[in-house]
Amino acid sequence: MSHPFREGVGEGLYPRGLDGGYRLDLRSWRGRGFLALLIFLLSWTSSFLSNSTHEVLGHGLATLLFGGGFHGFYISPIATSAAYLSSPPQGFPSMVEGFINASGVLAQFICGVLPLALLSKYRGLPSRLTILTCSLTALLNTGTYLFDSTATALLYDIRSTALDTVGMSIHWEIPLETFLVIGFIATSIPTYYIFTKFLEVVGEHSLIQGRWNAFLTLITTFFTTRMIMILSGFLLEPSPEFYLVELAFTLSILASHAALVSLRTKPAYPSTYGVIPASFVNNVCLSSTLTTLLWIGAFGATVDVAHGIFF
Repeated sequence: MSHPFREGVGEGLYPRGLDGGYRLDLRSWRGRGFLALLIFLLSWTSSFLSNSTHEVLGHGLATLLFGGGFHGFYISPIATSAAYLSSPPQGFPSMVEGFINASGVLAQFICGVLPLALLSKYRGLPSRLTILTCSLTALLNTGTYLFDSTATALLYDIRSTALDTVGMSIHWEIPLETFLVIGFIATSIPTYYIFTKFLEVVGEHSLIQGRWNAFLTLITTFFTTRMIMILSGFLLEPSPEFYLVELAFTLSILASHAALVSLRTKPAYPSTYGVIPASFVNNVCLSSTLTTLLWIGAFGATVDVAHGIFF
């Protein structure tokens, strides 16, 4: 019996002999679809980790450092996450309140930037895909949150400091519109850089034929992944005032940057296929499954029904 993926060169994806690895041909929808599935599963776990960084190492740790209380947290890979905090009896100075609001996105931003410093130290396709996906997920979560929460607050006249950008604006006396600009920059620059690196990496290890296939590869992987995650979050928490802004902003950034990077990038033409080991695919599937079990089992589906982690 022939293997269902053993279709020959140009047909997308097929095993590499006895080692069970998969060779990619990104000229076909089959190859792009397989890569998109890997990126989605990596993004799922990465989003859970980056949101954990935002709430725990950001808001939670900052509150403890300034003498407040950190009582628990709720984490979701696709919907609202939360940290349960309290101030000391004397309260926080206004500057400290603003810093605690900012600490989540600062921690998340650092979480996204640091892995990029390791990119040049690795040559294998799996490790580099993991680094780029984890970084982009954390940086997109940071930049889009800054932009989306600010836009939502302005559109619907929300002045609750539960929105970090509103809190920073009030406590630091900065115009709220400033965070629209910061959010746009914090989303655009990392997206352009990581898309460029991503095409370089997959271009070294797989077949991409021309700029159109480069564009389709970026759209199939990151655009589709993000769209599914945003829509899934909306289904869990039907709040159109936030998710519609997030959907419009994020997808327009991803689509426009995919087009721009594809036009400016000359894809490589390797003489041999790169290989994604079966062990890597298995590990990605396992990590995303454990992430889902941890999310539903330890925290609950949404923050409104959270049975979360408290201490």
